[in-house]
Amino acid sequence: MLGTCPRESFGRQGVCHLDELGLKSTRFSHYLGSPREWHKLIITDNRIIKNRSGGEMNGLLAKQKGMTLTGWMTVVALVIFFALLGMRIIPIYLENLTVKDVVEALEEEPLITKRSAQEVKSMIMKRLDINGVYDLKSEHVTVKKSPGVMKIDITYTVQKKLVGNMELLISFSEQKELISN
Repeated sequence: MLGTCPRESFGRQGVCHLDELGLKSTRFSHYLGSPREWHKLIITDNRIIKNRSGGEMNGLLAKQKGMTLTGWMTVVALVIFFALLGMRIIPIYLENLTVKDVVEALEEEPLITKRSAQEVKSMIMKRLDINGVYDLKSEHVTVKKSPGVMKIDITYTVQKKLVGNMELLISFSEQKELISN
């Protein structure tokens, strides 16, 4: 019967020789240590949790090291998601850098303010087409000419499919004011 200990007195009732739990056999003796140390154990549901004296038990419930399969699957899923996101977003921003470069290059064009607004718009669209910018349409480019000043405004949005029914929507706006020398 658990709690009664013939011939020996223990400081804690209920774990005398662990006979009721079936842990007295020799196959568990190397996990449990000597019978004099058994009163220091915390036992729940026939499993040894830890040593009461603060030491760790090597054996039945050793501490887990590393990540579980679920943890690894979560990490891999996050890495794949952010890699996919990067593969969709980076080309969009690279195209925007090309648009910025084309607009900045207009400043170095000789006598650009003497040309008509339609000629400048056509020049911008040709340069964008040569550089492989296909998301920008001619209706997104606005060129306004006034005496000695030409204002260029390129405002557009790029919509790309991400996964399933999820889409990316990114808006860009570039303005440049060209003044005659």
